[in-house]
Amino acid sequence: CELSSAMTQITSLQAEGEDRERKLKMSGDEVQRLQAALVMGESKLKTALWELDDATRSKAARVAELEDELREVRHTRDVMGDLHESQKSEMERKILHLEKALEEATLEHTRRTAIQGKNHEEQLATVQKSFQAQVDALSREAEVTAKEMERLRREGKELS
Repeated sequence: CELSSAMTQITSLQAEGEDRERKLKMSGDEVQRLQAALVMGESKLKTALWELDDATRSKAARVAELEDELREVRHTRDVMGDLHESQKSEMERKILHLEKALEEATLEHTRRTAIQGKNHEEQLATVQKSFQAQVDALSREAEVTAKEMERLRREGKELS
């Protein structure tokens, strides 16, 4: 009877150990899944940053176009110095308009670049913190499970 009770207890401990091993493997799988998700999130962030770089280059090209156009208008104004005052006045208005457009485009470009850069940095930091917290929690759980399995193995050996 005592041997039967010990065998039942050993079987129970073995089943519990196997269950813990299965849970530990599942925890490891979850860590791998989270790491894969982190890599995918980083990849998406890199893509977004590349898109931001493309948009930045596009805005910079527009700013350069506006600067070139402004130079052309100023040159035209200088060449036409002998023309009537109304024509000269019209060129001044164009110059003011272009200068204002250039200033607005430059300010908007700078503002958007700063906002987008900050948003991407904050998103990356949030994603990394979340994944790290999950990985840490799973690691702690795996350590506890491994210690418990070791204790159960020792108890099973003692009962044998």
